[in-house]
Amino acid sequence: MAEAATGSGEIAVNITGVATAASTSSHVLGQIGGSVSELAQMAADLRGRVDAFTF
Repeated sequence: MAEAATGSGEIAVNITGVATAASTSSHVLGQIGGSVSELAQMAADLRGRVDAFTF
């Protein structure tokens, strides 16, 4: 019985670790998405400035 309880405790710890990793990954992906949007806006602004010099 003690071994089963220990095993269950280890499984719970592992599940918590996976949930934490998933949450962290989600947060990082959100930050990346924001950076990509900002970069796309900068590219559009640059394209507009370059187009101003077109003959």
